[in-house]
Amino acid sequence: MKKQLFVLAVMMVLGANLMAAEEGVVPVAVEAVEAVEAAAPVVSANNTVCPISGRELNLNDANDFTTLEVEGVSLNVCPMGKAAYQSNAAQYAENIAKAVAAAKAPAAVEVEAPVAEAAAPAAAY
Repeated sequence: MKKQLFVLAVMMVLGANLMAAEEGVVPVAVEAVEAVEAAAPVVSANNTVCPISGRELNLNDANDFTTLEVEGVSLNVCPMGKAAYQSNAAQYAENIAKAVAAAKAPAAVEVEAPVAEAAAPAAAY
């Protein structure tokens, strides 16, 4: 999805450059990049522990958690944790930064090593 948005932004910039060249105007590519960044999808952390209070969250109960969007990441937090963060973000900045980094990190993928097949016994001559 991000690759498609990037390609779209490049096409927009190139198109703007062509039109501007015809009109004798220098285009502003920054606006196209900002538009792509604004349209970038939010990453869902899918965390089950509130990074602010440390409390386990019941994601099956909509009243037990809410979301907090930070740096393009949607974190699950308890309602009291969200209120605490909004009133004093600096106090919880380290915990939030760790949760954001964990959400943005690629998921580890376990790969099984191939099992070598046993060699066929040599034919007796």
